[in-house]
Amino acid sequence: MYKILSRERLGLKRYGRYIVEFSTSWPLDTRTLYLVSEFTSWHPGYIRLRKTGDRGEALVKVWDGVYHYMFVKNGYDYYVDSENPDRIEGFKPFPEVKASFTASIANIGVSAIEELLEEGGFHEEHIVHDEGDPIFLSRYLDYIVIRLRTLKGEVDRVLLKTICDGSRKTIVMEKVLSTRYHDYFEAIIRCNSLRGYMFTLEVDGKKILYGNEGVVENPSYIIPVRIKGVNSYQWYLGAIYYSIFVDSFARSNRVDKPSELIRKYAPRERGYYGGDLAGIIDKIDYIGELGVDAVYLTPIFESTTYHRYDVVDYYKVDKYLGGNETFKQLVEKLHERNIKIILDIPLHHTSVCFHGFRDALKKGEKSPYWNWYVFLKKFDEVPAGILEKLLEIVDSDKCLCREVSRAFKGLRPFYETFYGVWCMPKLNYDNAEVVDYMINVIDYWSNMGVDGFRLDVSLGVPANAMKALHRVARERNRILIGEVMTDPKYYLWEEQYDSAMNYELRRLILDYFYYHRMRAVEFAQKVMEQYIQLAPYKANALYNLVGSHDTIRIRTLVKNNEILEQIYAFLFTVYGSPAIYYGDEIGIGGGSDPDNRRPMPWNNRQWNKRLLNYIRKLIELKKKYRALRYGFFRIKSIGENIVVRRFLDDRDVRVVFNTSTISISFKLGVYDEVIYGKRYAVTNDNVEIEPRGLVFITKNM
Repeated sequence: MYKILSRERLGLKRYGRYIVEFSTSWPLDTRTLYLVSEFTSWHPGYIRLRKTGDRGEALVKVWDGVYHYMFVKNGYDYYVDSENPDRIEGFKPFPEVKASFTASIANIGVSAIEELLEEGGFHEEHIVHDEGDPIFLSRYLDYIVIRLRTLKGEVDRVLLKTICDGSRKTIVMEKVLSTRYHDYFEAIIRCNSLRGYMFTLEVDGKKILYGNEGVVENPSYIIPVRIKGVNSYQWYLGAIYYSIFVDSFARSNRVDKPSELIRKYAPRERGYYGGDLAGIIDKIDYIGELGVDAVYLTPIFESTTYHRYDVVDYYKVDKYLGGNETFKQLVEKLHERNIKIILDIPLHHTSVCFHGFRDALKKGEKSPYWNWYVFLKKFDEVPAGILEKLLEIVDSDKCLCREVSRAFKGLRPFYETFYGVWCMPKLNYDNAEVVDYMINVIDYWSNMGVDGFRLDVSLGVPANAMKALHRVARERNRILIGEVMTDPKYYLWEEQYDSAMNYELRRLILDYFYYHRMRAVEFAQKVMEQYIQLAPYKANALYNLVGSHDTIRIRTLVKNNEILEQIYAFLFTVYGSPAIYYGDEIGIGGGSDPDNRRPMPWNNRQWNKRLLNYIRKLIELKKKYRALRYGFFRIKSIGENIVVRRFLDDRDVRVVFNTSTISISFKLGVYDEVIYGKRYAVTNDNVEIEPRGLVFITKNM
């Protein structure tokens, strides 16, 4: 069941998120019980229920909304809340995945809001501003961004009164978004020192003071400042990433590999294709000429698989990739070109061949590593032959994960794993030793020159552990990018990651530009909603992608050149950091895993040079105009077309997308200048854009 206990108290009459208790009876033979939902990216591990008597309980803080959820027993058995009759059949947490199931529904505050909106009037308890949450108050470069949320239609205008740099200033806040239930107001002010502020709400001709205690007649109305953010142009804001699946990118002749391991087939099979770090060094001029800011490498650590997401040794580069010395050379070569390097760390699970798991299998509960994992059964309860066979495999000189998968196909592991994969046992982050170990791993590779880390299955790791890792990374001036499969707004407000993979934006982009499942007004609404629910310094750090080693190749999906070019143009103009998956820039095709990991063709006669030149142009524009990289964001629909606006300091850049089937035209303003476009013409200051065309326009503000 779920129960709304209260709301966060921010002042005498000022409230924040809902505090909700999720609970269920504790099933027999259960070691662990998890809550999964949109706010856990559906991974068991992020929220673990504590056992109280015969029940499991977890407290969660969430904004009002309708959430789908389930409980997970021992990391494997998903089941609905038997004490909650509200549920949905055929629920798909990820639209691109065919699997569906029944999920329970938690209505957190929405029914009450619907009743309030129907009755009308002014409801001060639903005015929201939390100065401790960077969504509502943050520093961004030379600016301070302040936001206020109200119930839809209840407030006509909001005035922000500040004590800024020793002077009192009053600003009219912009209503930047209206959703089904809420209005969002925002003020962007230049201010070095903000001492305090308050709001004046105009409601039906009346002026209502909203300050530290909410709507009260109290002299202590000034809201104190507790500000987070960034005050300089950090490299990861609006950065351009190039993602490399290492085994598939480039194969050198300087790293020894058994010839029998190397495959040469297409479509791609599972197994080694022989890419290595020396091969990346050989192609570093190509990477540099693209103009990217950072290279993200899939795991490079010692492993027994070609993808290397099952790590045997976190301190060693796999010998088939060239070892630690070759990695040092790669870091040096990249840094010479001012290109950062991001390493992918599979921190959720290890290989069965990892020394700690081997020791736990051999010694059982006497092993110092026993509590590094979550064993669901004592060894004398494991069916005969299974433990012995597993020990035989992991204790051999050639501990090969594929042998584990073959030996136990169709059987459930007796320990928690990554989605039931025998060779990927899940780490227990309730054990402080595991957290300390991963801190040391981050330390080691930071000292090797790594600039940041992408954290695999990061939402399978508890929030407290992630916060500890993030603190250490920030102390070393390194960034963390979380692998998040649902909307990143659920995680980035807390100090867990600097960035997250924005698969939610990818879904929106494809639904609008390619599948045509939504109209322009809905697309603009949903994109703006994601932006306004993140602090600007978080939104502009998002890792935005349309392709990865876990998705169908974008070129295979989108075959129409004009649509594909619009998709990339949007990727490079929306808030955040655009990411290119190796080969997408030259039009590589590929289906589902593992075919989306095809080898990079280095014969340029096989390249889509039109697409390559187009992406190079987008990179050039992104780096030339600071507003495109660092700027604030707006989006609106005009008919069935959209206009993106990025603005910063005295520069305003707009991008007009004609996604309709007819030409559109508009008049340029006095200071407008077309800086780039596709399928357009300018005549006497009149711009005409053909179907599937677009235009970049800039002006001084």
